[in-house]
Order: sequence, then C-alpha cells, then structure tokens
Amino acid sequence: MFVSPYKVFSHKRDVVMSYPAYPNSGVGGYPGYPPNPGNPSNLGFPMPQPGMETAAPGYPPQYPPGPGIGYPVGTGPPAGAYPGSTSPYPQQTSPYPPGPGANPYSSYPSNPPNPPTNPQYPASAAPMGYPSAVPNPSVPSYNPVPLASGYPTSTVGPGSYPTQYGAPGPLPTAPYGQQPAMGYPGTPNPTYQPPTAPGYAQAYPAVQQNYGTIFPHQGFDPRLDSDALRKAMKGFGTDEKTIVNILVNRSYSQRQQIVVTYKTQFGKDLIEQLKSELSGHFEDVVVALLIPRTRLLAKHLYKATSGFGTSEKTLVEILCTSSNADIREINALYKQHYHSSLESDIKGETYGFFKRLLISLNMGNRDESSTVDQARAAQDANALFRAGEGRLGTDESTFNRILVSQSYAQLRAVFQEYERISGRTIEHTLRNEMSGDVLSGMLAIVACVRNKVAYFAERLNQCMSGAGTHDMTLIRIIVTRSEIDLALIKQEFQRMYGTPLFQRITNETSGDYKKVLLQILRN
Repeated sequence: MFVSPYKVFSHKRDVVMSYPAYPNSGVGGYPGYPPNPGNPSNLGFPMPQPGMETAAPGYPPQYPPGPGIGYPVGTGPPAGAYPGSTSPYPQQTSPYPPGPGANPYSSYPSNPPNPPTNPQYPASAAPMGYPSAVPNPSVPSYNPVPLASGYPTSTVGPGSYPTQYGAPGPLPTAPYGQQPAMGYPGTPNPTYQPPTAPGYAQAYPAVQQNYGTIFPHQGFDPRLDSDALRKAMKGFGTDEKTIVNILVNRSYSQRQQIVVTYKTQFGKDLIEQLKSELSGHFEDVVVALLIPRTRLLAKHLYKATSGFGTSEKTLVEILCTSSNADIREINALYKQHYHSSLESDIKGETYGFFKRLLISLNMGNRDESSTVDQARAAQDANALFRAGEGRLGTDESTFNRILVSQSYAQLRAVFQEYERISGRTIEHTLRNEMSGDVLSGMLAIVACVRNKVAYFAERLNQCMSGAGTHDMTLIRIIVTRSEIDLALIKQEFQRMYGTPLFQRITNETSGDYKKVLLQILRN
C-alpha cells in the first residue's frame, strides 16, 4: 500500500480513501469529528496547551523531534533521550553511513557476544565463486596439465576421451559493495575474457556460463535490424553480407525478437522471405540461426528417422548430449510439427538393444545432480564387471540401466572404480563385449561423461573426414553450440587434431556458406 498526503492506494483492490488536506488549504477537518473551537485551522489537531512547544501551527509534531518538542516546558525528557526513557539515542557523529568494516550500531547497548565463529558472513572457509567440492581421496582430481592450449591430457587408455574439465576456479572476493558488476543471465559478463585454460563447466552446472562465440549485441534495436534485412532482400539481388552481419552478431533471443518485429512491421514471415532469397547450405545455416535450438534438433531427429536409411549417429549425438528439459521440449516440438511421437519413430527405425538404449535416453530421466555416492559407485562398478567381463556373454540391460540413468558426476566415480577392480577402462570393456550401433551409443555416453567438448570436436572431425562433408552435422553443431561452448570446442579440436577448426571448415566449404560458418566461429 502506498500512502500519499492526499490518498491511499491499495494494490489488492481499487480503493481510494480521501484524507483531509493540509492546513490552510481551505478544506475542513476529518468528517464526523466535532470542530475544535480552540483551533483556528479547524483541522481537528489539538491546540498547543500552555507550556507546550510545537513545530509549526496546525501540524503534528515533526520527526525527528527537537529537544523538548511535544513536552511541557521544563518537564520533557533529557536531551537525546527516548520518550519515557533515560537511555540516550545512539550517538551518530556523521550524517553519512559508516565506512566498510565499521559497525553502524556501535553506540547501541551491546548484546551478549555470539559464540566464536568465522567473522565473515556467511561463514565460509572458501572464497566466493563456484561451490568447492569436498575432496575425496578415492576420486581422482582433474587438475590440468599445462599445455600450449591449456587443456589437460587424457588419463584413460588410447582411443578414449580426455577427462572432463574441472569447474572454473573460485572467483576473487572483494569487500561487500565493491564487487565488480556482473551481467544479467544470458548476457556477456562485463569482465568476461575468453578462456585460455580448461574451464568447461560440469555436465549440468547450476549457472550456465557462456563459452560460446555469440553474445547479445549492445544497443540492439529489432526495428532497425528488420529494416536492414528488408532492404537486403528488396529489389534486384540479395545483400548476403548484411544478412550475415546481422544474424551472427545477435544472440538467439535477439534473433527471435527480429523475427517477431519483421512480421509486425511488414506482414511477412522473415524465415520464408529468406528461404525465397537464399539457397543451398547457406540457406540452411541462416534458417538454423532463426529457429529455436530445440526446434532445430527436433528437425534433425525427424530427418534421421525418415526417408531412406536412418542416421544412427545423429540420434545418438542429440539424445546423449541433451539435458532432460531439452529432451522433453524436443519431444513436444517433434509431435507438434510432425504429427508423430519421436519414440514411435525410434521404435520403427531401430531394433534390439540399440532401440532400447535410445528409448531410455529419450525418456529424459537422467539424474542431473552433482553429488557422488562412493558406496553406490563401487556397487555399480561391480555390477558392470559381473555383467561383462565377469561372465560368459554380456548382460546389456545392466549397462543400459547404469549408463542412462545416473548423473555424469556419479558415472565418473563408477568408471574410476571399475578401472580399480578390473584393471581396464570401461571403453575397453565395451569394445570387447558389444558391437554395432549399441556399442557406438554406449561409447558416446561414456565420451560425454568424460568430456562433452571433446565428443563434439570428434563429431566435427568425423563429418569433415573422408569423401565429402556431412553438412547437416556441421551446421547443427556449429549453430547449436554457438552460445554454449563453441569457443572450447575450437580449442579442443586444435589440441586433438593439430589443425585449427576454421582451417578445416575453410577447406571443406565455399562461398557464403563458408563465410557464415567462419563468422560464427569468429574467424
């Protein structure tokens, strides 16, 4: 409720209660109160009695009261005392708040001392920043080995993926009120610097840090961008350079605003307009930039399960690397746009244990916590050993149950415990026990657990190796990871293959298609 000198406004209902005006306004006193014959203002305030002082005629006592205000002369409380009390007011020698570290209430009576604690608030032995995990001697640390590219070396066997990067280190602390300003979620940090050392966050961080290459554009105006795009497509020919410069320098949320604004201003669908002006893989990249990320993934899943043949690698990549929330949204969009459920299409296009693996992943029920239960990790490692190397034949259901449902942090503990009891990596066991698509799916899960950035780097290398380029895979990864971890994927690609990613893309693509991909990479 907001109280003004004239009215009271209630947020709960539209009630306006009028109060009398101030003195000398020509308005009478409170309704229903008898007039005070001794009060010339007739506002209902009592007249000063003999021996009393007032601040101003007709007004209630002001705050803070001066010495003796409102008390009979000579009988008021001592100067600096509370009414009815002899205890003094806190003595404030300066009208400004005390400086950092000072106690603003030092002149109040002291309370009983608190039990001895860390004087910092809140009590913490660690500096502010990312939560520090409690060291566990049974879990290997992921300290990076200094390399030219700043990434740690692999701690697993040949043909496997390097270990998952550790979470970013603690942020520097500063006295309260002096911390550097941070950006709003989804916008670049004002103090952000491109990572030069491993900093890829945990599989499901509490706050998603943008290690991508595209950030929100400062001074963004969707009307100006809509006008510029319309001019780029108007008349004879198309200004592809303007289209690229606008779309790759706006974040996803800003591009969505451009789509809405364009249709509002010109009554045409921007995506359909661009499709009519562009062609080839350049068109595919531009359209991919303008549709929601989960919508793009649903589109690629549909293509992977329809037509001649099935792209098992696409199914595995998307379902293994998506979060639970993404998988649920992908399923909803898939059914909305293609009038069929993704699960039914998976069942119709795959078979055996690979089908069961994909259906399990498509449920989107993986534990996404960061806690680790070492006792359970030991039990699951023993269960995996008994389901594979410890028996004749393979119990694929046990591998499916553990690899699909548990968190990345828990699975890393399971893999370490498995190596301890078997003397072999989990990848080695999977290659000995399985084959075909189910082996590819299981290895993809393990690769994402160990290091999701390295998994995407390998996928990029695969799609540009051999005869021809798998352009849809290249476009999907470059676009969907551009605001997540593409900067790290670039660094990891060069570390793994000794060639810059932009150089490989330059060799494999051409024309405006090449230009837009390199613009997204910031090369």
